Amino acid sequence: MMQVIQTKTFMKKQRGNALAIALFLILVLLLLGSALVQMLSSSSEAIAQEVLGTRALAAATAGANGELAQIFPLDGKTGAGCRANFTYNFAGVDGLNQCRVFTSCANYANNDGIAYYRIESIGECGIGISADEDNAVVSSRTIKIEARSL
Repeated sequence: MMQVIQTKTFMKKQRGNALAIALFLILVLLLLGSALVQMLSSSSEAIAQEVLGTRALAAATAGANGELAQIFPLDGKTGAGCRANFTYNFAGVDGLNQCRVFTSCANYANNDGIAYYRIESIGECGIGISADEDNAVVSSRTIKIEARSL
């Protein structure tokens, strides 16, 4: 009889501990879940920024190639020479939508009939590229090329 009374007293003292443990576990799981969501969110932002950077590099490459084609036409004719500054907006071009490129070209030397050119191409891609927004996300890549005539 004494043992039954002691067991009932022991059970009364233990009542409510399961609730505290359950609340603690729920709190720990919520913290882990929120940390995971934050980590996934920052990871997706990094991937988006990497994609914009790759597109900006492609835009800069296209701008530099355009300047080279202007100076050295593929049909063998005499080139039109350097354009001092040129801006091209890739609106409507698949893969380069919301991108633009700024190119500059300089004929910096002319020795013995050989012309030397310096081309700089800056490609920019992003959201809010044409508007002055506070949350504009823009990635920029620069390519510099030196070329000479044959």
